Amino acid sequence: MSIVNALFISTAHVSDETIRELDEMCVDNWADGVNKHGIFSTNFGWFLFVSEENPNKEIQTILDYARSKDCWYVVLDNAGDICNDLPVFG
Repeated sequence: MSIVNALFISTAHVSDETIRELDEMCVDNWADGVNKHGIFSTNFGWFLFVSEENPNKEIQTILDYARSKDCWYVVLDNAGDICNDLPVFG
């Protein structure tokens, strides 16, 4: 059995434009129906795999931060805490 870390942070760490991009990335699939970005919508935000690259600078900053904390996943949630090490929008 393995237990892995997840970074659970506020959706305030993404701008309105990035929110729209996250929603688009959630439905952007490969031909076999698998989500190509590793981003999934939840009722209160998004679940992200900590991947190597993301075309969105805000998301990449969050993924890089999560990786530096040895996290495998990021949960952006409206109930998540603000991380003082990351930018905050609106």
